[in-house]
Amino acid sequence: MRAHRSWRYLLIVLVLAASFLAFGLWRLSRDDERLTRWLTDSVQSATGLQMGVQGTGRFGFWPRLSIALDGVQLRSVGDAGSPAQIGTMRVQVPWSSVFGRELRVSAITMNDVVLDAVAINTWLARRRDIGPMPALRWPQLDASLSIHRLRYRAPDAQGVEVDTFVLDDLQLDRWQIDQPAVLDASFVLTTLGPRAFQLQAQCTPRQSGTSIAIEPCAATLRRGGNEALALRGYLRHDDVARVESQLRIEAPQLPRWINLAPIRTQPKPVDLALRLVGSIAGPLKAKLGGNLSGMGVDTDVVLPYGWIAQIRAGEWNALAERTTGFARVDHLRAADVATASNRKDAIETGLIEMDDIEWRNDTAAESSPSSVVPTHPAHSVQRR
Repeated sequence: MRAHRSWRYLLIVLVLAASFLAFGLWRLSRDDERLTRWLTDSVQSATGLQMGVQGTGRFGFWPRLSIALDGVQLRSVGDAGSPAQIGTMRVQVPWSSVFGRELRVSAITMNDVVLDAVAINTWLARRRDIGPMPALRWPQLDASLSIHRLRYRAPDAQGVEVDTFVLDDLQLDRWQIDQPAVLDASFVLTTLGPRAFQLQAQCTPRQSGTSIAIEPCAATLRRGGNEALALRGYLRHDDVARVESQLRIEAPQLPRWINLAPIRTQPKPVDLALRLVGSIAGPLKAKLGGNLSGMGVDTDVVLPYGWIAQIRAGEWNALAERTTGFARVDHLRAADVATASNRKDAIETGLIEMDDIEWRNDTAAESSPSSVVPTHPAHSVQRR
């Protein structure tokens, strides 16, 4: 008799479990549309871009419940290009969200993301033509975010689109106003070579009216090995494209992956204070002071509009003519280089040391040259 009751209870439990699972699967069949619609509405309300997806979502049940979307594209109405393309986006959904009215997301993973600089600039120009840009606001992200392989494509000097920035991996635990966030990233700046940088940061996003900020922020930047730069400070940006940043840069000595050739640094600490005020596009006031591995540095300059494009093009002399301010170094050690008449390569013959070097340009007129003046004459130090 007891055996019959046990089997009966077990059968009831199995029936309830089967009903529970069937109801969950029925809700899941609806959640792919609900999730896609929720993501589309969120993206469009935040950016004005329309999100398109190839096909329908695919469900995954291990190790967590998730929905995968393929071929995600963000487009602006009337534009042929796509500012952002995502190969695969996987969204993890708690089981409790299946049976609730409000959709919740616990984690977002993106693979093979491509950002197109030309399409982004076209979209921004179109938004400016429509009317004033909306005030900047930090997006709120309660879920963790993982990005694997992000490429930023932009035309080079010949007009050929190349990957100027490659993000190999990014892990962000959350992004909420006035709450600390932890970020780990590995990225490559193609102009500096194929080796990847590793960035670890802990920062707090803040919002005040039309001003957004990352304050405070502490980060460590590496490029292979154990040599690292430590950065501490803040970054603010307001609605009139004005930025303000103050950073403290420290290291036991200048990492070897920072090449200042032909300048020769010493195995001494790096302790610099950097302050930026203005517009990223220019004019931008930059002030840098402190010790750079044995060199006392004091710089206060105003970079002109278009300074980024001139650096990319290698137009250093033209940039110096348009930049106002001064730069001082108390002691400089540089390689003394000579070129043999029958060789193309430069031959380093020794060291040149100079004291109290100053560059100054008070006019920024195209016709008036800036100058680099050593207070004391240079003297050569032959190699042993």
